[in-house]
Amino acid sequence: MYTKNNADEYIQNNKNKVNHEFKPEFHFTAEIGWINDPNGFCRFGGKYHLFYQFYPYSSKEGPKHWGHAISHDLIKWEHLPVALAPDCEFDKDGCWSGTALALGDVLYLIYTGVHDGKQEQCIAFSTDGVNFEKYAHNPVIGEKNLAPGVNIQDFRDPKIIKRGESFYCIIGANSKAVVYKSKADVFAWEYVGDLLDKQIGVMWECPDYFEEDGEAVFIASVCGENQENKDEHKFTFFSNPTYFMLESDDFDNLPLKYKSFGELEGGFDFYAPQTVSNPENKNIIIAWMYTFGERIITDADNLDHNWSHCMTLPREISAKNGILYQNPVKSIEKYRQNEIIYKNFNSKYFGVNFKKCCEILILADITNTKKLEINLPAGTLEFDFEKGLVVFDRTNHGYDMRSDEWIKKEERDIKKSRCSFADTLDLRIFVDVSTIEIFVNGGEKVISTRFYSKDIKENHIGFRPEGEITIKELKQYDIVMNEDDF
Repeated sequence: MYTKNNADEYIQNNKNKVNHEFKPEFHFTAEIGWINDPNGFCRFGGKYHLFYQFYPYSSKEGPKHWGHAISHDLIKWEHLPVALAPDCEFDKDGCWSGTALALGDVLYLIYTGVHDGKQEQCIAFSTDGVNFEKYAHNPVIGEKNLAPGVNIQDFRDPKIIKRGESFYCIIGANSKAVVYKSKADVFAWEYVGDLLDKQIGVMWECPDYFEEDGEAVFIASVCGENQENKDEHKFTFFSNPTYFMLESDDFDNLPLKYKSFGELEGGFDFYAPQTVSNPENKNIIIAWMYTFGERIITDADNLDHNWSHCMTLPREISAKNGILYQNPVKSIEKYRQNEIIYKNFNSKYFGVNFKKCCEILILADITNTKKLEINLPAGTLEFDFEKGLVVFDRTNHGYDMRSDEWIKKEERDIKKSRCSFADTLDLRIFVDVSTIEIFVNGGEKVISTRFYSKDIKENHIGFRPEGEITIKELKQYDIVMNEDDF
């Protein structure tokens, strides 16, 4: 049987075997092994806590544990002991995703315990934020109080929130999200309705809810068809993290209607996002940096580096005109070093060389620019300003991440998405060893991807405009993780 102690002992004895060639430095990674969804993203005891789906024993996926780390600034993380292991009958096949709720001096985790083909919701709690005890009467939501129209095999990833004296739990299910309510505590629950008035796709994973800039926002990673207005450049993956701007935040009058919905990402690698509120009451979002179906270069089937996957940069959210904007948390700026600035120049081609970790900011006048091609270590990114289109093609860049099926069919590794443009283009580009995140026009569009270069000479970014372009300002920084104490 898996235990927390066995997992912690294995990590300590084997973490020095990890190959760091492609391991990011300022994006969160585990010390060793496989990670996927962020879990229990919260503040407790004056620190940010990030839990995550974890299998320490291999770079390939295995029975899910909950890894755990804490941070003061959301960039530099301290690894803590494993929080949950699949060591009980009700979660013997895995402690799957969920969320956290801080109530006074107690931190509660609510997660999906998997056993015998069933997915049921369980509780664990801690008074020190490190050592967690599982509730003796788990599961608290499951087959005994299953919502109508829900399969017990597709019933997972609880999101818990507190409203007044009541608690609400949103759970992902087949084609929808369902809501449970507890009037007194987090242990006794009853089904109160479906969250939204529409069912789409085949499965809603990792639901999240928050309120920002006067908007009530629901997020889910929707698997399957999830758009009403067909557009070949939207929702192109099978699994798409989607945000819904709701007409109401009244969980006692379900289902709710939504005013609009959209994609959270324009890149390749972004899934299962979770949010936390910072001390300034702004919401911060983080996600697993992966897309289903890709070849995992660092795992045991390929390079066998003893680790797989990372999280995105934490991003601050704002809402404007029905659109969610995302920008990296301010604290990343304290890790800047070696500033370089260029101002007011025109060029048919210009380039930037960088070390393995950098930030590049560009403000450009595109009044007379038709297109801009950016050659990245991860691929070619093209902005078509006339069509309002962004095309990212990472075929034939570094190690091939396409599936065997895609390679056999000679399909290109390409993503297209819509974006609005005016007279000025604002870009903010982060490169971290094997990850790139690009924030466009103040975070209206974010493009995230991983890459695995075969040659250090690929640490170059080239810009080739079609038409006249004026670079008002270009700034470049190294991002350096200091060696000071946590």
